[in-house]
Amino acid sequence: MLGLPIDILSFDAYNYAGALSAYAAEVRSFLGKGSAMAWGIVPNDEDHLAKETVASLKDRLEEAIAPFAKDGIAFRQLVKQSLVTPSCGLASLSPAAAEQALAFLAELSDKVRARYLGTA
Repeated sequence: MLGLPIDILSFDAYNYAGALSAYAAEVRSFLGKGSAMAWGIVPNDEDHLAKETVASLKDRLEEAIAPFAKDGIAFRQLVKQSLVTPSCGLASLSPAAAEQALAFLAELSDKVRARYLGTA
């Protein structure tokens, strides 16, 4: 997939981040083209969502990104060329849970950008 002419790779990082870490060289090349990663880090399952906080999701995102940084991709570059998204859409959530997921995404994005990019 990373070799295809796409600008954004969106994937379920909440459940499957480890699977992508086996492709560090491909991710490096993908990012080198100016493409972006959309980390689906906020669960779209209400039971899992209820157990998460912005802090726990931030930890989970950092753990998902860490293997790439260890393989020579600058952590800052990974963050700069990343988006945070729900793991797979919001249609399965109640309206209240969907609002919570979106609130988590907004706050998580702000925290990650402030920490690694110096912006909010």
